[in-house]
Amino acid sequence: MAMVWWILTYLDNWRPAHTLTVLAETNLQAHLFMKWSKHKPARRPVYKRVRGVNVWCGYQYIWDTPNLVEQMQPGNTFEHIFNTGPLIASDHVWYYLFSIGERPFKECQSALFHVLPVEELMPSARVYNTVPQIIPNMASTRLTFDTVWWDDYNFFDPATPDSFNIPVGALYQVGCSFRYSHPPAGGASAQLQRGIAWPFCYHSHPINAPYWAGAGLSMSVLVPLRPGDQIQVSTFHNFGAPVAIMIAPSDSPHFWIRLVGPYPISPP
Repeated sequence: MAMVWWILTYLDNWRPAHTLTVLAETNLQAHLFMKWSKHKPARRPVYKRVRGVNVWCGYQYIWDTPNLVEQMQPGNTFEHIFNTGPLIASDHVWYYLFSIGERPFKECQSALFHVLPVEELMPSARVYNTVPQIIPNMASTRLTFDTVWWDDYNFFDPATPDSFNIPVGALYQVGCSFRYSHPPAGGASAQLQRGIAWPFCYHSHPINAPYWAGAGLSMSVLVPLRPGDQIQVSTFHNFGAPVAIMIAPSDSPHFWIRLVGPYPISPP
């Protein structure tokens, strides 16, 4: 096979959380391959003997066990697209493109390129309520919220004031904090849950009225969620009569969510 002396005329990388896609264009038609790894390769200088003098021509990049990817288009093309396959957000990627030269396995290598880990947005929201909500005795009740402190991903919709709405599948941190207003003796609990499903986080404790001015409950948990999920916080008590949720601007009742990373590879 004759050497193809192509030159890169355009190069672009698309780096979402789980993969790397490379788009390259060359001045001549060629069929290219890509070698890549999550660590930087060794390099060896390349010299050409010209009239008895060693002339430096660049570097040859060398890995022990690189990943090999062939361009997605068949045949010789001007445009070349590559995809690395599964990555995680914190991965560095080094790669070069090459074609096969005159001798078997002789690579005509491009320059070495380094792609940094993706800078993932971690959108979040926090909402609270400004009106005391009355919680009946012995009846699990969802807390509602009427005020957005912040919401940079449209998690909260006033039309569903008891829920966060999940737009994308990912790993989330969800939490809540609230207090009952001067409850009598009894017990109270809080649950974070997905609709009517079994709670994925639970907190409870008994209240001894003479020694406890209020009942505070708070929790936070990491949970993988899918698009379309709705997340609520509900509470239950056996104080013997309806009791209001205390209004405290800093902590009661507050409900928050944050996207922290990609959906786990092996969720429960």
